[in-house]
Amino acid sequence: MPRLKPPTPPSTGLPHGWPELAAAATTKDQRDLLNTLARRIERADLILHSVDGLGQHCLDVAEVDQLLEIVRDIAPARSTPPASTPYERQRQRSARYQLDKSRQVREIGPLPPIDNPKRRSHAERDLKFYLETYHAPAFPFAWSQDHLLLIKRAEVVIRQGALFALAMPRGSGKTTLCRHACQWAINYGFHRYVFLIGANEDKGEEALQTIQQDYEGNAELLADFPEICFPLVKLDGIHNRAKGQLLNGQRTRVKFQKRTLILPTVANSPSSGAVIKAGGLLSSLRGANQRMANGTIERPSLLLIDDPQTRESAESPDQSSTRTRIISADVLGMSGPGGEIAALMPCTVIAPGDMADTILDTEKHPSWRGVRTSMLLSFPENMELWEEYWDIFTRALQGMGDEEAEAIPAVATEFYRQHQKAMDKGARVSWDARKRPDEPSAIQHAMNLFLRDEAAFFSEYQNDPRDPNADEELLTASEIVTRTNNFARGEIPHEVDWLTLFVDCHKRALMWMVMGFEWNFSGYVIDYGCFPEQPRPTFKMRRANPTLQMKYRGSGVEGALYKGLTELIGGLLERTWSRADGTALQIERGMIDQQYLTSTVHKVIRDQKWTKTIYPSIGRELTPGETPISQYRRKPGEVLGQEFIVRRGRGTLRQVMVDANYWKSFSLRRLATNIGDPGSCTLFGYESKNSNGKRRKANHEFLATQLTSESRTRIIGGERATDMFRLKPGGENHWFDCFYNCHTLGSWVGARTTGQRESTTRTRNRKSLAERRAAKRSKSR
Repeated sequence: MPRLKPPTPPSTGLPHGWPELAAAATTKDQRDLLNTLARRIERADLILHSVDGLGQHCLDVAEVDQLLEIVRDIAPARSTPPASTPYERQRQRSARYQLDKSRQVREIGPLPPIDNPKRRSHAERDLKFYLETYHAPAFPFAWSQDHLLLIKRAEVVIRQGALFALAMPRGSGKTTLCRHACQWAINYGFHRYVFLIGANEDKGEEALQTIQQDYEGNAELLADFPEICFPLVKLDGIHNRAKGQLLNGQRTRVKFQKRTLILPTVANSPSSGAVIKAGGLLSSLRGANQRMANGTIERPSLLLIDDPQTRESAESPDQSSTRTRIISADVLGMSGPGGEIAALMPCTVIAPGDMADTILDTEKHPSWRGVRTSMLLSFPENMELWEEYWDIFTRALQGMGDEEAEAIPAVATEFYRQHQKAMDKGARVSWDARKRPDEPSAIQHAMNLFLRDEAAFFSEYQNDPRDPNADEELLTASEIVTRTNNFARGEIPHEVDWLTLFVDCHKRALMWMVMGFEWNFSGYVIDYGCFPEQPRPTFKMRRANPTLQMKYRGSGVEGALYKGLTELIGGLLERTWSRADGTALQIERGMIDQQYLTSTVHKVIRDQKWTKTIYPSIGRELTPGETPISQYRRKPGEVLGQEFIVRRGRGTLRQVMVDANYWKSFSLRRLATNIGDPGSCTLFGYESKNSNGKRRKANHEFLATQLTSESRTRIIGGERATDMFRLKPGGENHWFDCFYNCHTLGSWVGARTTGQRESTTRTRNRKSLAERRAAKRSKSR
């Protein structure tokens, strides 16, 4: 912009001395100010006789400051004609007085000294000490291991420029901790530009306002960081004063805006002129930069991406995918070409497969080093007592008045105190200090949240949300018990071609199941049980009585398991199972779970020479990102089947590896298939005949409970969707393991859900095989 041309006649309204004033304007801001003042004077139709009267036409203190700088530059050489009247002289004196008074009001110096330099220096080296010293009211309870992990990782992120995503239970203080960690980074000059990103712009602004309020009201920070807090405190909450604030005659250049905070410019301060900005994830984040007072351009170097999703976006696959792409592209590119970026992302997994769930997956996004934490590390073993507790809780709550609605009923707490040892057994929490004053323990607090709303608890506090639509196609326990046929325990329907066996090994007892299959994968539960047999209709494995050690007194754990497997499987293999048409069948193939005492399982199979009939097995819970077993490259001697593979294991034995997630889904779909359709599954309807020759209806309630003991979540990864199963709190799944593994064996022996029956020759050969086995046993006797 060209310099202002001084007016020739004074009648234009511009004062004497204007040429010198215009010549002294050396910056664009100063020239713009003089142009603005000239237009104001002309609009007011005034005639000024000296530059001293210009100050009254300035609208804010920043303009006064700029005008004073110009006037000061020309003051030594200025020759303003003396005022001709006493009135004019009084106006000049008044104008100078107002300008001097304005400057005095804007001056806040000198700066107070640092109250405790040693404490401040210590906090620079230790983020945990900084939080405990300067933000103690925000963290009133003892740290948990999860908090200490977040503090340690935050230090690494801030100092070294890494990325870190952490999912912690709701209310754990993860957001507050991360905000104060960003303040630590700014206060000590680790970063010059911090960007706070929320799920939307309002959330980002809320984070910035929290930090602003902390700088203005935190007495500990004011004592040890006066170069930051003192200028902000002196504004007295009137942020417009920041434009003209002076410290020792120099502008502090503080900037308070809705989404921007620029800290005071103070000589020798590590945070001088540092920038904190806020925004929403979906707002315009590209090209974020700030022009500094010295003319340099600063770009964000530290990001706080705080809970960057809403419930609506989390439940929408498209929105989740969009937010993930924005973080990977726009957000992490904010540092500009060649710049390094550091980022903290405290988050909560709201729905399976949402943005947070994806970012936390270390296989999909390894650079984020995602960590999930949960409130309950393990659930209590005795869920029956907790159900009784909740009945007492809800009944008492219904009788409470409005003023007591938020309190924990005293009668429920008393019940918990009386049974605390039994109710807490097996339970572990991640943060012992997290509880209400009227709750004796953090376990009770966690279980109250769980019992109040199971779905919300797994989402908000466990970071393991359940898909509400995942189990719509599956049957409940009450529906499973009705899927019975007209056969008795041990009887085999006419259509069955093969029998399979699976044994689930445990220290105290063995759970087993025998199933029959048709060629079209229609299945029948022929028999199942526990060895040794239990006198009670329902039981927990930890309370099994008698146990293997009781049955084989004097034997150790391995010896009792060896004898138990030998007796159980030997009896089932030697048994001749009669089909309804009179044909004798035997178990075609069986498996033993080898995850418990593998060496003992292998020894039993070798010693009893079952290597062609019984195989050790191991289940693998494959995720969508892993290669399906059916796509493995088969080596010579291996059997590659429908999501299982038989390969050489320890020693000379071959073992079976099974995709547990796949076969759990497959077997449950067989139960959900309408009876009579190909591929359906039914349970025997009657117990064996009693002494009177009458048949008693079979009770499968305990079996149905175990078949529904796991919750299912559909996970989509790449081009593949996988059902992931997780044991429900307090549940046991031993017969479920037997059930799905029997289906795996059915596939191995030849059952198929599609296609046509291969041939009846194989069935006839199996019948003759059973007969040959029976003949061989008779001959050996």
